Amino acid sequence: MLEIHLQNAINELDKLIALTHEDIALVKRAEHTKLTNNINQKNHLMLSFENQKALLNQSLMKLVEFDERGLEDILTQEQHELMDLFKDKLLELKNTNIQFSKFVMSVGEFYNELFDQIFVLDRSGYQKTNPLPAAFFKTRA
Repeated sequence: MLEIHLQNAINELDKLIALTHEDIALVKRAEHTKLTNNINQKNHLMLSFENQKALLNQSLMKLVEFDERGLEDILTQEQHELMDLFKDKLLELKNTNIQFSKFVMSVGEFYNELFDQIFVLDRSGYQKTNPLPAAFFKTRA
């Protein structure tokens, strides 16, 4: 049973990693509206992964419940290999999310700078910033 839960969790991680790579490609191509399509899929996959992780935890707890040996001694070679793969996939997802967040932050900074150039803001100390009157409508004759 443990192997099934591990394999299911790994499959969910693979899908999350693939979607995140797809999101990175969408950001690079400036197809930001298509990113919203992946949000629902990612939320569903994350819930499914959390489910699998809870089932995996229950399976591990059952294994060590009546056995005084450590988890390292209880697991079979196949289970060890699946656990190592599970850890590798988690690390890969983390690194992919870090890469994605760098792209998102860069795009966000670009839009913030563009907004600041279009709408000149009155920045006076810690006061609330408001657009200057008619800053957007200034023209040169």
